[in-house]
Amino acid sequence: MNDSGLILAREPGITVVTGRVQYSDPTLGSYMLGYSEDTVIVTVVRLTGIKIHLPVTRLLAGVTQAVYAVGLNDESPFTFGSTTPPLAFIWSVTNMDALSVVSVYDKAGVSVQEEQDFDAVLHTRNPGQGAIRLGVKCPPRMCFPDQASFTDQVIVQVLAPLRLLRPINGHFLLPHNGRARIVTNRDGVSTLSYQILNGCNGGKEEENAVVTLGRQGELKAASVNGHAVVKVTESEEDFGLNQTLIVHVEVCMYVCLFKIVFVQSQVAVVLLGKLLLYIYIYTRVYMYIYIYIYTYIYIYLPFLFVFYYLSL
Repeated sequence: MNDSGLILAREPGITVVTGRVQYSDPTLGSYMLGYSEDTVIVTVVRLTGIKIHLPVTRLLAGVTQAVYAVGLNDESPFTFGSTTPPLAFIWSVTNMDALSVVSVYDKAGVSVQEEQDFDAVLHTRNPGQGAIRLGVKCPPRMCFPDQASFTDQVIVQVLAPLRLLRPINGHFLLPHNGRARIVTNRDGVSTLSYQILNGCNGGKEEENAVVTLGRQGELKAASVNGHAVVKVTESEEDFGLNQTLIVHVEVCMYVCLFKIVFVQSQVAVVLLGKLLLYIYIYTRVYMYIYIYIYTYIYIYLPFLFVFYYLSL
C-alpha cells in the first residue's frame, strides 16, 4: 500500500488496514494535538467464477437495460475491475434480431478495450428470445484455477409492447348512440381487460353514463354529450407482466363530428385544397379575360374609330 492509500492485493488472505490522521498547531512546532484513526478488514481472494447481473429477464421491445459482471460469490465489479494485469471481458448475444449489446460509452463515441469492459448496455429490438453471453479470460495468479476462462449466459425474453390499432391516436369521437371497438396488437394473443375510469357522469349510475363498455372492448355511446376514459390492461400470465393503455372517448352531436372529421381527414383536406385552388385559378383567368374583352371593346375600338375619323 502506498502513501495515498492505494492497496495492491498480492496473495489470498486477510489483513487489517489502519488509516490515521494526525494534526498539530504550526505555532507549537511538532507538538501533536491529537489524531483520528479507523481500521478496515481487507480480504484477498481468487476469482472462482463469473456471472451476469441482470435485474429482469423479461423486457419489452425497444428497452435499454444496464448489465455488468459480478463474481460467483457476489464479488462486485470493483473487486476485479482494476486488476493488474486486467481481466478480458467479451460480451455477445445469440439472437441479434431480438437483442444487441454495446459498451456503456458507445453513445459518447469512446472505444473501450475488452480489459476494461466489465459492464455493458443491452438493447431489445424485436419480440423473441435470445441470450446474452459473457466470457472472461483470467491472467496468471488471478483466478482459481490459474489462468481459467469463465463463461455465463442469461436467457432474455423480449415481448411486444401493447399498442393501439384503433383508435390509432388513442381518441374516439362518437356521435350519439354510435358504436366502436377498441383494437390492439395483442388481441387474441393475451388476456385483455377493459375498464371505464371516469366520465362526465361524475360517478352516477351506469344507465346515465356517457358510454357503455363490453367485454371485448365494444363501446356504445349514449344520447348525451360528454367524455370518458377507458383503461386497457394486458395480462401476461406466463411472464407475470401487465401493460396498460388509456383510450379517450368523446361523445358529441353530428355537427361537432362533421367538423372534426373533416379537419382530421388528410384526404378530405387535400381534396378541399385542390378544389379551392382550381376555383381560385378559374376565377383569376376569367377575370383577366373579362378585363381584356372589356378594354378592347369599350376603350381600344372607340379610340381606333376616332383616330380613323380624324385622319380622313
